[in-house]
Amino acid sequence: MLQWLGETQTDVSAEGMTGEPNHPLLIEEGTVMTRADVERATALLSDALLSLVRPGQLVGSLIHRGLEAALLLLAANRSGVPITFFDRSLPENEWRRVIEGAECALLVSAPGDGPLAARLGSGRVPTWEVRPDEWASLPALSTVVRRTESDAPAIVVFSSGTTGDPKGVIRSIVALRRAGDNFRERHDLGDGDVLGDLASFRFVTSSGTTYGALCSGAAVSFHAGDGDGLASVAEWAVRTGVTVLRMQAALMRTLIELETDLRGSRVRAISIAGETLFGSELERLRALLPPGCEIVCAYGSSEGGGIASARFPAGTAIPAGRIRFPRPAHVRIVDENLEVVRDGEVGEIVSTKQQSAGYWKKPTLTSERYIPVDDGTVLYRTGDLGRFADGDTLEVLGRSDSQVKVRGQNVELTEIEGMLLEHPDVRTAAVVDVPRHGGGTSMIAFFTPAAGKLPATGTLRRHLGERLPAYKIPARFVVLDRLPTTPAGKIDRSRLRTSSADGEAERDLREPRTLVESALVEQMRRLLGTEELGIDDDFFDMGGDSLSAIEFAVWASRRFGIHLSTTVLVANPTAVSLARQIERQDARHEKTIGILRDCEEPVATLVLIAGGGDSIVSQRPLSKAIRGEFRIIGVQGRGIDDRRRTETSVTAYAERAVRELLALDPTGPYMIGGHSFGGIVAQEMARQLELQNNNVLAVVVIDTAAPADRRPPGFLRSTLRRARGWRDEVRDRRLMFGVRHDRRETLRIRKGIVFAVHVRALGNHVARPCRAPILVIRAEGSAQENDQRFGRWAELTSGGLSVVSTPGTHVSIKDVPYVGGAAAHIDALFDDVRPCRRAVARAGT
Repeated sequence: MLQWLGETQTDVSAEGMTGEPNHPLLIEEGTVMTRADVERATALLSDALLSLVRPGQLVGSLIHRGLEAALLLLAANRSGVPITFFDRSLPENEWRRVIEGAECALLVSAPGDGPLAARLGSGRVPTWEVRPDEWASLPALSTVVRRTESDAPAIVVFSSGTTGDPKGVIRSIVALRRAGDNFRERHDLGDGDVLGDLASFRFVTSSGTTYGALCSGAAVSFHAGDGDGLASVAEWAVRTGVTVLRMQAALMRTLIELETDLRGSRVRAISIAGETLFGSELERLRALLPPGCEIVCAYGSSEGGGIASARFPAGTAIPAGRIRFPRPAHVRIVDENLEVVRDGEVGEIVSTKQQSAGYWKKPTLTSERYIPVDDGTVLYRTGDLGRFADGDTLEVLGRSDSQVKVRGQNVELTEIEGMLLEHPDVRTAAVVDVPRHGGGTSMIAFFTPAAGKLPATGTLRRHLGERLPAYKIPARFVVLDRLPTTPAGKIDRSRLRTSSADGEAERDLREPRTLVESALVEQMRRLLGTEELGIDDDFFDMGGDSLSAIEFAVWASRRFGIHLSTTVLVANPTAVSLARQIERQDARHEKTIGILRDCEEPVATLVLIAGGGDSIVSQRPLSKAIRGEFRIIGVQGRGIDDRRRTETSVTAYAERAVRELLALDPTGPYMIGGHSFGGIVAQEMARQLELQNNNVLAVVVIDTAAPADRRPPGFLRSTLRRARGWRDEVRDRRLMFGVRHDRRETLRIRKGIVFAVHVRALGNHVARPCRAPILVIRAEGSAQENDQRFGRWAELTSGGLSVVSTPGTHVSIKDVPYVGGAAAHIDALFDDVRPCRRAVARAGT
């Protein structure tokens, strides 16, 4: 390769390359540069730079990724001009501050970005738009540029400034070459390899690994996509023959989130660096990689270079929890006085092996972080917490500011994140600390769900509660489509912390005022695993799910000597409103129907029937997402929150629901909808309402296949079927009441019994047509074999059938964030069949 890359000397001429002149070196989107092309381009760019600046002056480049950025780096290093790369993800005023403080002598940009470079330089820094057609025609200088010092700065990497003022880490050409040698040896790079680079040259690791590839004769392939463009990574890796793939942890999480399937590629090794990694993440990644692919996790920093690494060859087990690294000889764990702590104790990670000479134009900060000690070594203070576990492994616990105090106890936020990531339905997670209203510290967990999944908050609380003490469980859980990231690709915790703190400041955590309120709040806090719940907090918004709602209703019924169903809790989800109902003796409600959302002047009543064995709580997200002028009423089966037997036929279920509906709203008009088994009940309810001359605008079937076409069973078959059903139910009830279970397991079994009865009812049901049109909302993740059965709904309506699709699976279609798609289809249907306002109708106009 280039002599000044492969040799430790000051001569940076373009001689001494290994391989043939036509050997491919740099690849990007159909452009392939051979060794000869790179030689000439590097020489010409170097000459052009030296015509604009002097060696030693810092050049800033707005071209920060891809083939052109690599050429700029090589040319700057050849000419003795240090270079720094800027991307455009930070606000202009932030980069303007960096450029001014760094004393940049030139700003380089791509064609068309000249005005941006001029603004960033505030008119005081010269700019140069790199146009290959111009510099490629320049004659090469006959002189050979020589460095005056082998450790002169080659690249300066600035932080994003999210944890303070941006600081520039200096790397010399020798340090870059050493980092390249380490990467080359770690992955055994050779002539037949292609290094795939997804990152920006803002990361010093991109520079080092590029050097490692070029020194070994391997080619480097740059992916042109950015951000959401990562969806094409698999196709790019296959097309360009990538064998070793390098990326930051944040990019890895994006690829997992996109379920990027690399199994058809030639990738034999994947190298990941950046934030703390967890075994659950690597297991998900491994499922996307070719057989035999090795995973290498690196821990390091711009200042310290690669501090430690862990290898996981194909077929080896990946441990749960944080990834630990074999104990490096050059790493120490120290206390605040830089005294070495005992193995197992937590302290700051320091390294005696540095790849950086310090910080650009910041000598004071350099002296604070690079500290000489008595034995002649220099300690680089990483600012990371860690410990030596089991004597032979290094466990990195995260930044020192990731350790917070909650209720007087030290809490590692990354520990909670790791436990969340072990849940199969959680894709990515971040936990931040925020000031709590009234004093103290609160923790908020942000997460993105796995594809087609959406775990309930209560589920996540219980998942953590089985692994962590109560004080380590976050007060709130917030689902996001994607976690925000810094320009460096790390999770932007400051943005999460700011938004969370704003939300906390607005909350008025009112304490109980009466004995009833006190009892209700205490029980809600116990069930939800949080102390940060007041009398005005919504039980379900704070994480209550179907099972916890049933458990709460059972407890309240016993505590206050009443029968309180989940329908009452859904209508009164705060302690203050529920206490009012109990004190007024209004909570005695044995109906299985309740108002999910009321409206002052509803145009229609929307009825939502829960799926088989599910409670009214399951329809709450949909009721909140719908925007139409509806009164929304929920229906659930009997036996969900009490010991009453549920109906054994769809017809009987619908008859009971119609009676309760007409008692609650006798006028209509109605739209009847249901999820899964509830969709079958919805169609039967519509038919029965029509027989009583009620106005049914439409039926909404949410991911429900039409019941199979069958003839009514004969007497003998019917009797045997009922006998089998009775026998199975008796067995289930013996299982439930004959064995000791905790309350939650008992409730789960009860729901299972109701579900089994509903399944048998579905098997016996003979559907008959209704007049109302039917809308089928199909989950895109539903089983393909149901496609034909969705279409059979046309046989059960004389009003016409429409089938639409929305993201999600059969389960997640009714939950955040996928529920918005179903709600939008219902709102659109309502606009199509919208009746006149009932107020107008009643006036007789």
